[in-house]
Amino acid sequence: MNVSGMNTIIVDKKEKALTKDEWVLEERNGLVLVFSPLLNKYPNFVHAFTTRLGGQSKPPFDSFNVGINNTTDEETRKDARHNKALLCQALNLPFQHLITAKRLVHSADVVMLETHSDPGEVDGIATRTRLRPVYMTFADCVPMIVYDQAKHILCLIHAGWRGTAGGIGKEAVQFMMEKCDSKANDLVVAIGPAIDSCCYPVGVDVVVKLMASLISTDELLKMVEAVEAFKQPCSELKDELKNMTGKIWDLINKLNLTDFFKLGETQIHVDLKAINAYQLLDLNVSDVDITNFCTSCKKDLFYSYRRSYVCGEGPTGRQAAIACLV
Repeated sequence: MNVSGMNTIIVDKKEKALTKDEWVLEERNGLVLVFSPLLNKYPNFVHAFTTRLGGQSKPPFDSFNVGINNTTDEETRKDARHNKALLCQALNLPFQHLITAKRLVHSADVVMLETHSDPGEVDGIATRTRLRPVYMTFADCVPMIVYDQAKHILCLIHAGWRGTAGGIGKEAVQFMMEKCDSKANDLVVAIGPAIDSCCYPVGVDVVVKLMASLISTDELLKMVEAVEAFKQPCSELKDELKNMTGKIWDLINKLNLTDFFKLGETQIHVDLKAINAYQLLDLNVSDVDITNFCTSCKKDLFYSYRRSYVCGEGPTGRQAAIACLV
């Protein structure tokens, strides 16, 4: 966990990180896709975030599932492959050159495609190669597309809470600066559909790790240690958990982090999109475009792991983020 960083939250960057916009829904060849208004400004850059609408997937994955979801069912896998081909066709991209990670592992690891023809188990892939579309699948985690408008380089990122706590967005920006000579103020980022704070209560261990990705103080570091000790089995008592949650919420207030976290009935909710955005803006990234689509709320548009598994709705599919230099 990366606990280095700011000792204060910068107000103007926080305000920008909390600004979420209405993104464009557009039908392409029968597929309903989501586009970032910011990335749409660049004519030599193609991107999209998929929805669950279109394609040929059968229930419960209906109807545009692009993830195999660890299934061994060959029909489900075949439908997902067919849908990925449809996506490339809709965006006029070469399906035969489509590439993704072998497996998404909730890390903060980023690789350069030119030196890793098989990206392996990573959550960030960068490339400077034209007509080599990169995609990843999601079902609540945060998709981020980083584009260097000066050097024409992209990086696609998968950020769950672990990757967010590890600062994968920052890692990707620093990677591009070191490996590609990118400048932070040339980078623009789109943060796509993901679960929002309205639907995302988490445990106290997750909260303190995400807090530490935003700010570093001695008091917070002591709280991280206290939570690690609290996680012992003998401490799983409701009154103790309530007391610990109250202490963490008091610290959230003290550190001026209430815009990134919300106090629910029994747990603290987190805003992963805003946390990732702030981490990027903290590195002086030029602009960050954040959608207001919540994958858990928008049942008609998106698959959601939290809604389907945690809330008991059963198996779910995956949507994708795709980006390509042209």
